[in-house]
Amino acid sequence: MTSIKTRLHVLRAEWKWFQAKLTAQVKVTRQTINSIEKGRCHPGLRLACKIVRAFRQRIEEVFLYQESEGRDEPARTNGPGVYSTMASQTKRKRHEATEIRSGRDRHN
Repeated sequence: MTSIKTRLHVLRAEWKWFQAKLTAQVKVTRQTINSIEKGRCHPGLRLACKIVRAFRQRIEEVFLYQESEGRDEPARTNGPGVYSTMASQTKRKRHEATEIRSGRDRHN
């Protein structure tokens, strides 16, 4: 299984930035930054690049990639540049419910 840790909280403290300052720099919501810091989701490549540029760091100085043995789960996207398994499952359920309500059941 793959694990990505982040140093965002530490870097924000070093730079004396609140989450709002970082969100203004990279143009995402504060909730997105919070979710990345807490490890609930991972940024896509474009967002990760914006974050490292904001702190003038290299990507490996901000995001710590750790690979352990085991089965990897496929990445699922939750909007532009953010990956989250739970949000993707919720989105898929909503899409299926919409198809059923509109008479376009996938099994027909």
